[in-house]
Amino acid sequence: MDLSGPNHDFLIASSRNISQCRESRDGKGSYLSGPSVSRSLGAVEGHFISEAALYLGNTTEAHETLVALWDRQDDRGAIVSPTSDQHSKDTAAAIFSLVRNSELSQNWDYFNEIYPDAYKAAMYLKSLRDSAAGDGTPNGSYGLLQKGPGENGLPGVRAELTDTLWALAALRVLLEVGDRVYLDKRSDIREFYGQLRAAFIAASKKEMRTHQNGFSYLPMLLKGDDLWSSKDAKVLPKPQAAQISLSQAIFPGLLFGKDENLVKGHIELMKASLKEDVPAETGTLSDRGVWNVNAAALAQVFLWAGMREEARSVFTGFLNHASPLHAWRQEQPLHGSGLTECFGDMPQSWASAECVRYLRHMLVLEDEKILRLLDGVDESDMAAGKRMALASTPTRWGRVSLSLDPVDAKTWLVKFVREPIEELNMPALTSVVLPLRLPGNFQFDKFTGPSVIKNAPQAIIDPSVLSWEVTYKNFRRS
Repeated sequence: MDLSGPNHDFLIASSRNISQCRESRDGKGSYLSGPSVSRSLGAVEGHFISEAALYLGNTTEAHETLVALWDRQDDRGAIVSPTSDQHSKDTAAAIFSLVRNSELSQNWDYFNEIYPDAYKAAMYLKSLRDSAAGDGTPNGSYGLLQKGPGENGLPGVRAELTDTLWALAALRVLLEVGDRVYLDKRSDIREFYGQLRAAFIAASKKEMRTHQNGFSYLPMLLKGDDLWSSKDAKVLPKPQAAQISLSQAIFPGLLFGKDENLVKGHIELMKASLKEDVPAETGTLSDRGVWNVNAAALAQVFLWAGMREEARSVFTGFLNHASPLHAWRQEQPLHGSGLTECFGDMPQSWASAECVRYLRHMLVLEDEKILRLLDGVDESDMAAGKRMALASTPTRWGRVSLSLDPVDAKTWLVKFVREPIEELNMPALTSVVLPLRLPGNFQFDKFTGPSVIKNAPQAIIDPSVLSWEVTYKNFRRS
């Protein structure tokens, strides 16, 4: 990545933080969540750290981390968490990461080798759904995965939705590959995914609550859980508790559309939770605490939703909560809270990975069947008048090179190149889009390709055109 100013400084520091939290165990290298408290790697954070590593060009290291995760699979098909065998999110996240790593590296050899194990992992998740069917819990009555550790403000094993959300995200991407390359037993995956998604949608309609600000939202803890009956107000979960799993299911999970009530409610809830420009009280420090990873994850949901200003505001808030060395404590108190308690690692490599991921996505973002460019470029970026570029950044549609260069005070030049890949390994791509107007009143002007459709607020380009240029001009006379 070629960036300038604070973005450049944070990119370099984040790359360093991720690399320093990597070690070899039993002759196998793996990234870790942190250097001390979390000197291990769960599959959820492992996925996001590995994706950031792939964006940084560390393909071998990302693959080694993926292999280390799958080496944990037990006879049941579960990917066992280093902290608890009840973390079914680890199994789902390992499946999700297997697909994403293969898409970005465009090396499907390991996927083909491990697919029988991935199928076994999917059926393990199904067994968690089946075992809950007659257990008398809210999860069982809805047809969801059994109770699990919601974490992040939901203490203990609970009637929660986070495990089911991760399972749905994993099944969706595995089924997409299965239908494209005719994987064995994909009908079993399709049937389970359809059943679990229908069960989740039905449950979510009944579990929606009304926030004091007047909007409806979906808590991650089901109404039937006994935690809601606690007489101690300090024990009651905050509405935003564990909502990061819903953020992740929205993006990068792409389980729901932007106009769905569930997504709108989640966005409103997270906006209502903002303090110091970041979501507060969403993690273990549920009283005036900040879980820094959650801020960067939310910023990317806002970016995916087309909320450029809100995304940059939260991302800037995230950067402002870093140390002078551009690293993050896992959780820390809000300024002026009077609290001194902190939680987790310092530095936390997952937070650094989310920084890298946002910086990539502000320039190139994969949105289901659409490749979106420059969605996160901010007025401050344009005012700096410095080059912004990505060279051969991996996407599921092949490597993309994108540059945004200042020509003069009133003109910017965008160059785009996408390297072709084998069609069998590429999901459908319907269009490449970029804004008709960039911050600072720079308007889409001359396009060198064969054709472009201007459909405000976007310019839509035929994805079969692998190379093109466009100029943006500020037509004001002053």
